[in-house]
Order: sequence, then C-alpha cells, then structure tokens
Amino acid sequence: MEWLEDVVVVGAGIAGLATVVALKKIVLIMEESKGLKSTATALTLSPDVWLALDALGELRSLPWTRSQDNSPFRLSSKLVIAIESQEHGSDASIPVVYLEHGTKIKSKVLIGCDGVQPAVARWLGLTELFHAGNRAGFVPLNDGNFTGFLSAKGSVETMEETMEDVVIVGAGIAGLATAVALKRAGVRALVLERSEGLRATGAALTLFPNAWLALDALGVSHKLIPIYDPSSMGYVTNVRAAGDVQQVLFRVRTIHRKALLEALAEELPADSIQFSSKIAAIENEEQGSASIVVIHLEDGTAIKSKILIGCDGVHSVVALFTQGHGFKQEFHQFVDVSKRAGFVPLNDTELYWFLTCKGESMAGEPEQIQRQVLEKYAANFPSTYLDMVRHADLSTLSWAPLMFRQPWGIIFGKLSKGNVTVAGDAMHPMTPDLGQGGGSSLEDAVVLGRHIGNSVIHSRGLVVSGDIAKAIDDYVKERRWRAAFLVTGSYLVGWVQLGGDKWWTKFLRDGVFYKYLFGRIHGLVHKDCGKLPAMSFGEMDHSSKND
Repeated sequence: MEWLEDVVVVGAGIAGLATVVALKKIVLIMEESKGLKSTATALTLSPDVWLALDALGELRSLPWTRSQDNSPFRLSSKLVIAIESQEHGSDASIPVVYLEHGTKIKSKVLIGCDGVQPAVARWLGLTELFHAGNRAGFVPLNDGNFTGFLSAKGSVETMEETMEDVVIVGAGIAGLATAVALKRAGVRALVLERSEGLRATGAALTLFPNAWLALDALGVSHKLIPIYDPSSMGYVTNVRAAGDVQQVLFRVRTIHRKALLEALAEELPADSIQFSSKIAAIENEEQGSASIVVIHLEDGTAIKSKILIGCDGVHSVVALFTQGHGFKQEFHQFVDVSKRAGFVPLNDTELYWFLTCKGESMAGEPEQIQRQVLEKYAANFPSTYLDMVRHADLSTLSWAPLMFRQPWGIIFGKLSKGNVTVAGDAMHPMTPDLGQGGGSSLEDAVVLGRHIGNSVIHSRGLVVSGDIAKAIDDYVKERRWRAAFLVTGSYLVGWVQLGGDKWWTKFLRDGVFYKYLFGRIHGLVHKDCGKLPAMSFGEMDHSSKND
C-alpha cells in the first residue's frame, strides 16, 4: 500500500496534536499506540503555554472529533522499518515513511513529534539523550487530587528495558523448578511465561523415585507427599491374550500437574514470574569482554540477561467419581495391537487415565474424543477402563501427538551457547512410556541449579560471564547422556508395547519384556540427581558487600 500526503505528523502526543491544530487542516497523524497515549497523569502549564493554546483557538472543535471515516489518525503505526528521502520531480525530494506492516507513505512535509525515543530524530541524526539531574515535587490539580513527580539522574531505567542475572523462558515444570533451584543456590531468576497464568498441559503425571529425590532437593516434596499415596503394584493386561495379566512391582506417585506447578511457584518471590510475555526475538550483545543476551518481547520490552535458560518445551485426563471409585492404589495397564491404555488413582475420588494409539487421528472436541475412545479405540478393553472414560472430566481431556527428540540429536546437538542453554522438554522431549518427562525436567533443574549456584558462590555472589559459561557447559555434559538414554528407553518401551501382532513382537512383549525387563528398566528411575548448594539472597548480598 502506498499513498501521498501533504503533511505527516509522527506521534499523537501534545506536540503532534497541537501541530495539527496549528496547521488548521486535515493532516495525517501516525501514532504507534492503539489509542491516544498519556505517559503521565498531569502536567503544569505556564502562561506562555496558555498563550499558545489561545493562539490555536480550536480546542473544542479539533479535527479528530469528525467521523471515523475522515479521521486523520493512523493508530498502531509503528515506524520500525525506515525513513528515507526520495527524489520528487526535478528540484524536490520528499520523505518516504515505511511502516511495520508494509505500508509506504510519501509526504511533502514530515514532522517528528514522537517523544524521547523518536524515529524521525534518529533519521535526522540528532545526538543521543542524556539524564539531566534530580528533581521531586507535587502540585494540586483540584480540591481532591494532586500530582507528584520524582526524577533521579542515573538511577531510573525505562520500562522498555531491564537487566536481569538470569531469565528463564517458560513457566512449566522445568522452568519453575529451575527458578526454585537457583533461588536455593542464592541466584535470582525472572521467569517469562507467554500464557496469562500457570499452564498445565495434561491433568496429571506420574513421578518415580528420581523425581521425588529432585523435589526433595528443591525443598517442595513435603508439600505433595501427604496428599498423594504411592502405588507399589502394577498390573498389565493383554487384551488379545485372553486377558493374560502380568504383575509388575514399582513405586510411584501420580499427582495433579497443576498441584506441582503451584507448589513450585509458591517457593518463588511474587514478582519472579512475568505472565503474558511472548518472545519476539533473542540476540547476543557484547558488553565489554562479556556477552549478554537481549530478549525482545512482542510488547516492545527488551530484557537483558547474563544467563538465558529455555524451558518452553513442545496428555492426560482425570476421571471423577464423586462417591469414590473403590480402587486400590495400584497401576493398571491394558495392551492390544498398536494400542496401550491404563489408569491409576490420584485420590479417593479421582483417577488418571490415558490411551496411546499408533498412527491414529482423533477428533478435536473433548466430547468427540470421549465417544471415539469408547466406540472405536478401546471398545474391546475391560469394562473397568471404559468406566474411567465415561467418568472423564472433559475439561482435562485432550489429544496430542507423541513428540520426542532423536537421541543422537541430544548427544551431538548444540545444547548450549555461552550463557544460553535449555532444560526440560526444550532439551529432551520424550514419549511418556517411561513416565520420565516430568521427572527428567526436575533433574535438569537441580543439576543446572547446582552448577550455576556453585559458580556464583565461587565468585563470591557475582554472576561472572566466563564462569557461568563453564558451569552451563558442565551441566550439559552431565545431562546429555542421561537425557539421551531416557529418550531412547522411553521410545523402545513404547515400540515393544505397540509393536503389532507378529509372533516375534508378541514374544518380546509378553514373554520377555513384561516378565523380565519391565521391572529392571524402571530400576533406572531411582537415580539421585544430587543436592543443591545452600546460600540465601541475604548471604549473597552480604558476601558481595564484603568484597
């Protein structure tokens, strides 16, 4: 889109609007905000200003009070591309303004009134702005209101740019657990979450002993253990083999995913999680001998950070029995050709159930998903399982493809770069067949928190770029093979169970896997990821002051 204007005014603040009135004609006003902007609540006008307003003389009949069709305003007009001068005829040149959405506007006159971060002034080559000292005061507006102000040289940061020691992207299990781990090690972190609140993709998850060891290191296990009873016995039923049942011994707790997120979030300061923060771009910026990360949000905010941790990774359902379900705290699983399903109690009235199908598609609406499970995918499964599906809480029902990262991508891939790394599903998404998605994320958090915490303690409370880069590299080395092994194990477990009805796959599944290997594989989930170094924020501040 391209058009020509006589006059273009950039900015619908006081200067921009007053200039339009002074010109006494309809001109085009471009404002990047969605409406008239007011960066402060009040301002003081001296006599010369009132003389200027009197000279304008049309304050009660401004052009913008006309119909919307004739409005001179172009709101949400962001001049982020360029301004250039273009030859127009033999003896004139006109400015051309390029807007973010691709529009090009030619104007015979261009007036920059876009405040202290001006696109037009930058194009002209004006010098950068400087802070001009300290001032404070107040003045009455009327009988019931007054306005106050405070400015301080060198001590005020604009809202558009902040500096953090650590930024974590994603407020899922890995993100919140990493923030808690860093806090216990004496390191503050800001968590950026794109959703408007804590997100819980899936209603429940099963945590094996390694996850509880990690939660113990994070100091939150005591909040959850009294609420959820452990399961010590599991039963795997082969639907095709005349209901043949294999008994499996393993100790797990299945918990509400949201309860885990809330338990982790409660450990963090109130301002540690910033919701509705959508990442637009990430870049590195050299600062002296160190490199820092600049995170640009969609709302225009720029956040600088010494460390960036990506935890913004790639489903489960709760069935509700208001009068009680009557099942013991045991895990039940049912296998068929290319299908696997199961359930486990959460408490006396709720059960977590799941269904995995190979190469199948599913409807999008919860009611349709429930109907397809009952009538098509699990129609030949035992009535106990079908009863779970009928009692499903549809608000927790979802269907999603199983995602995993190939193990060689983890072993040979670039999992960090300087002071930037990843954790949780952002590093190692895996199928749910070992129940290790959440547990491995908690392990990541503890290991990363330990390495960064030890580095900061060694530097007497300072986040030193070179030391942090080594700490992150050590974290990647410790987690790389463990994560690759868990991804591989999860995939193989699923492949064996959904491998089809050929004689050799049935022999591997029923004659070897469930009888001899299932319990041994789950023995891998007793790994202790270690403890965290303990140092509070107060100790860090005291250590820094003594340097």
